[in-house]
Amino acid sequence: MIADGGKNCKTIPLGIDTDLIQPVWENTNSNNLLFIGSFEHPPNRTCAKFLIDKIWPNVAQYNIESKLILAGRGSQQFLDSCNSVPASVEALGFVENLAKLYNKSQLFVAPLLDGGGIKIKILEAMAYGIPIVTTPIGAEGIVDQSDDALFISSPDGSFADSVLQALNDPEEAARRAIKARMVIEQRFGWSAIADELTKLYEIM
Repeated sequence: MIADGGKNCKTIPLGIDTDLIQPVWENTNSNNLLFIGSFEHPPNRTCAKFLIDKIWPNVAQYNIESKLILAGRGSQQFLDSCNSVPASVEALGFVENLAKLYNKSQLFVAPLLDGGGIKIKILEAMAYGIPIVTTPIGAEGIVDQSDDALFISSPDGSFADSVLQALNDPEEAARRAIKARMVIEQRFGWSAIADELTKLYEIM
């Protein structure tokens, strides 16, 4: 906008209904990993492919009873199109009640490799109170390492290490999940956004 002549530009972030979306995660020690997204969106397919091919084999060898759960419109068709998918990877398709999925999973994993803007899937996972492992692209515009709210890792071999760190230290994962929910309430809840807009209008 500034390049087009705009001045004193202020970005208002996307909002989350923190009354509707409540924390549901209970640290069940299920060791199941969860990724949710529309698989009609190319970045989500790229992310899921990276999870299956590069991340899951390294995680599954240390957690043999764990599962990787893919959910969202088109996830079953996506999985059917992949070659040599382990039995421990499941696709659920469209899921009406996401709260149950967040409740029964240990981590939300989103090794996003591309895509711009704030990722709604990350905001929603934070609001549901589940620990999250993502990339700098996934956390862009939401938090950074200094917020200490998400496990943020590069989309390479270190991502699997971060997933295992989160699985093996549930207390730290839970602490970050609580911090992430606080970030949602303080920065991305509708009341916080309304307050920000009110301040802007008052100085105009």
